[in-house]
Amino acid sequence: MKNELDYEAMEREILSRLLDKYEGSRTYRGTNKVRQKFAIRPDEVFPEYRDRFTPVERIAEFDDLLFRMEQNGLIRVERDGSGEENAGRILFCEDSLSRTYEILGRKPLFAREEEQMLFYKNRLGISAETDAFCKRQIDRAVRGNKLQYDLKDAENLLKLWKYLLKNRQDILERELSLEVLGDSKLLEKTYRNKLGSLMEEYGEYEELLSGLEGKGADAKAARCRAIFESHQVFRNPSYLYVKGPLELVFPEKTICLTVEDDMAFSSGTLERVTAVKVNAHRLVTVENLTSFHRVAHPDTVYLYLGGYHNTAKQNFLRRVYEENAGLSWFHFGDLDPDGYYILKNLRSRTGIPFEPLHMGVPELEEFAGFCKPVEKNDLVKAQSLLEAGEFVPELSWILEHGLKLEQEIISWRQEPERRKDET
Repeated sequence: MKNELDYEAMEREILSRLLDKYEGSRTYRGTNKVRQKFAIRPDEVFPEYRDRFTPVERIAEFDDLLFRMEQNGLIRVERDGSGEENAGRILFCEDSLSRTYEILGRKPLFAREEEQMLFYKNRLGISAETDAFCKRQIDRAVRGNKLQYDLKDAENLLKLWKYLLKNRQDILERELSLEVLGDSKLLEKTYRNKLGSLMEEYGEYEELLSGLEGKGADAKAARCRAIFESHQVFRNPSYLYVKGPLELVFPEKTICLTVEDDMAFSSGTLERVTAVKVNAHRLVTVENLTSFHRVAHPDTVYLYLGGYHNTAKQNFLRRVYEENAGLSWFHFGDLDPDGYYILKNLRSRTGIPFEPLHMGVPELEEFAGFCKPVEKNDLVKAQSLLEAGEFVPELSWILEHGLKLEQEIISWRQEPERRKDET
């Protein structure tokens, strides 16, 4: 605290704390049968007040402020009964209620609640999800409970939410923030995680988020990213990495890749593809970029998905599937519950019968020395998949041994030898 008390700031804090207590009471609601007193201790606003090392001049300054406020009828002061003149409690004066609101520049709680209800009522009709959120906030206001967000934040969140639900084109987060909020960094700085949590709570993203359960900032960020990308909103441009014998036909040209070639295509570029021809008998999607760069086979096209895949990548995979009959489809990912969830999600979101590649018990046993211990959230995901009858041998091994395996060691150690054998 400064050498001299900021009388105005201290007065406002005292009045604000007392008013909060009063507005949060049954007396304010008119439901209390016994008259209540609303008080705070001096050290709640001036922590040095009870410190015996505080100079007496400082204590006197604070007592002088309380005396002035009491003389003006804003508060009452009860002495502490120690035989000294120190304040014991600072009491709210209900008779000075209108003056307190005026000093604080604050609207009465009832007026704020009415404003809040009107705000949310005027925003009904955007979507079923946003309506459910708005109705819950209206109910909270009716009950006199604190709302989830102040109205400015709520307005911005609803604007962003509405945009995402209606969006049909790729857009980057900073572009979205500038488009909706007029500030390219405000979404990232203030609203990204809040909006992701709201959309997860009120929307239907269970299948999309399967395998992304868990607590902590990283898990929350991953779920938020998946939801945003399902509405074609990306933090950075989204690319599909491709390598192997493949022809991509565009209106103005055809790109032909050979066994040695690899390229990356943005989601927007993929949407311009008019035809796809795979000049191989096998297509393999790969979870991690390191393994994508390592694996190679002359009769295989490889696609790097980057973990959970977005709508543009799903549409591209379906197009390849429809235009290349007889192609064998495989997925190569981590040998852990997340990796198997990604494969399950890949099958359900595309309708393509992917088979696991290098993701069986033999690999778990061969590379057991490179395994890591499973974590608590791994156990929950594994059990969920087992209950659904998915990947039973692999997940049973993982639970029995308490170990999981990342795919990079397999692509590094096994793929070169297999490639020699098959060529």
